[in-house]
Amino acid sequence: MELHTALSSARRSGSHSARKWRFCLTGNGRSEKSFVRSGKDDGNGRWWPKQTVGRRGYVQKLAQMNIQTSYAICAVQRSGSFLLCEALKNTGLAGMPEEYFLYKEDEGYWENGWWAQRYGVTSRCEFINLVLEKGTTVNGVFGAKLMWNYFPHVIRCLQELPEYQELEAPQLLGALLPNLHYIWLVRADKARQAVSWAMAAQTDIYAAWQAEIQPTQQEPVFDFAQIDLLYNLILEGEAGWQRFFQANKITPLRVVYEELVDSYEATALQILDYLEIIYPQNLVFGERRLKKQATARNDKWADKYREMKRQMKGVDSI
Repeated sequence: MELHTALSSARRSGSHSARKWRFCLTGNGRSEKSFVRSGKDDGNGRWWPKQTVGRRGYVQKLAQMNIQTSYAICAVQRSGSFLLCEALKNTGLAGMPEEYFLYKEDEGYWENGWWAQRYGVTSRCEFINLVLEKGTTVNGVFGAKLMWNYFPHVIRCLQELPEYQELEAPQLLGALLPNLHYIWLVRADKARQAVSWAMAAQTDIYAAWQAEIQPTQQEPVFDFAQIDLLYNLILEGEAGWQRFFQANKITPLRVVYEELVDSYEATALQILDYLEIIYPQNLVFGERRLKKQATARNDKWADKYREMKRQMKGVDSI
């Protein structure tokens, strides 16, 4: 599927692009809007539009209407997406971003995957409604992360649903996710990123949490060919996201992993500002549970890879 273009108005995508929502927390912890369109409040701090009826089998509009703003973290593997998602979750105001739309060949379509099995959903529409529910915080913010290597698969799966089959990628995502914003996560040190990906692929451990007992794992082995392949996939993935943004006149918020590591909370607050979410001046973040995985071995592998790459003809630096 070629991911190309369309409406220049799709910078933030979809029919919600012209709406400017701002959120704040009331004394009882519920969210309020400073701008409300026609509809009614259900008495529990949620606003429901007048028209919420959808046809059987379609993605239910009611689930979408709970979402007031949304964002997609666009990345390539091992660029720090686990860390960024944790930081945003720990604000309590920025959704519950996860890799909901991950494609695994052994699982096939989403309705056959882990999330669907855990919550007992059997259709793609049910799966999407589940994702919209689980990924949204009480103030109506939804978040998810997407990797470039399976992004075309995400679009194809959504286009198989009747309401999205005529839409190209930016319009489709905007129709699914109200008031959609894009966050582009990159890592400056591509060699270390490729090394991290190689180690995760060999050990099948992509994230580790505090107080979590790690299973016995096979010792990773330095493999120049594997690291070099992943290095090139990282470059291709970043180039793919850049083409997508440029072709569709989207200006994402760019977040650099190394800056996130140094400024964890400040980066999360920058994203809240970008999403136009009002937060208390003394916002208290939740507990950090993600464990650093990199060790001295990562440094040694990255240095070894760079040196071997430099020795190859026509490569000056990496």
